[in-house]
Amino acid sequence: MDSTSFSPERGKMRDPNNVGKTLPWDGCSIGACTPTDFDFVFDLHGIATLIAETKYAGVEIPLGQQKILEREGITHTLAGKFTVVAHLEEPLIGPRTYPNCTVVRYWYLNAWREGKGVKFAALFSWWSEWAQTLSWKLRPKLSYKLLRPDKAAPLSVPEGWPTGMDGADPLSATP
Repeated sequence: MDSTSFSPERGKMRDPNNVGKTLPWDGCSIGACTPTDFDFVFDLHGIATLIAETKYAGVEIPLGQQKILEREGITHTLAGKFTVVAHLEEPLIGPRTYPNCTVVRYWYLNAWREGKGVKFAALFSWWSEWAQTLSWKLRPKLSYKLLRPDKAAPLSVPEGWPTGMDGADPLSATP
């Protein structure tokens, strides 16, 4: 592998020439089921997980990929992690960076919630503040039945956890 593909700075694009290049999935399907991916998964020391998928303006997440995102959210939540899954929209103007993406909606405690035009920088700030505030010792052990996301009621909010970014001010739910 070419050593120029690596960067000593974490979180920085290592090789802009490789952006958009993907390997073919030829032969990797079972009937209509094909592989998918997420744009990123952020795991904070096993305490909190943030998963995101970014699409162009007006493009929905395909149903199969949405179901996998929901299942990942449930799995991480059941494991006791403060988990958020975000559907982001690439910016049409301004820098094409994750902080500048718009949150279309986000999944939290088994329910999709509207992003209300919030920039990803605000959602990340909310998630990271709560992720760092919640300690493993203070969080209750979760014992939910693993339900199908399309049939399940929203999970109860464990004591001490935020109820979401709901409200007029999306950052009003601070630790």
